[in-house]
Amino acid sequence: MTPGRQARTVPAPLPDRLPPAPEHPPPARRSRDRATPLAVVVAGVLGLAGLLLLAGADPSVPGRYPPCPVHAATGLLCPGCGGLRAGHALTRGDLPAALRANAVVPLLALAALLLAPLRALRRRHRLPGRRDPGTVPRRPAPTPRLLLLIGVGALAVFTVLRNLPVGAFPAP
Repeated sequence: MTPGRQARTVPAPLPDRLPPAPEHPPPARRSRDRATPLAVVVAGVLGLAGLLLLAGADPSVPGRYPPCPVHAATGLLCPGCGGLRAGHALTRGDLPAALRANAVVPLLALAALLLAPLRALRRRHRLPGRRDPGTVPRRPAPTPRLLLLIGVGALAVFTVLRNLPVGAFPAP
């Protein structure tokens, strides 16, 4: 060995078999599974309480609910103007009145009524979807960002239309 050089150390050989990794589910998944039914029950109870309140108190009567702050400040109809009247009409089963008050609320109610059971069925029967890593959907599902952009764009078009003389039909 020459002066100034150090001897090389040879690493120890690796064992042929490594011990198996422990198979513990991640704790976040376990706690989320427990919290999901509770969140569904709480959301259902709050939603039912809101529907009962809306069915009992007619928003067309002045003084029952506060006025829309956007309409009071600007005179323009926001996307939510007429939403309480539409919800009240839906609790009474009057779909034409709900569509006249605010066309978005009946569409959102229909989407909620259709999507919640579909998600529950998909989860229970493990139907193919975005959340199942073992299955590949036939076509890619739209991303949440794309859905959000489409929704915001549709609300913007709805708001502009209901404030024009041409689109007076969706105005309350």
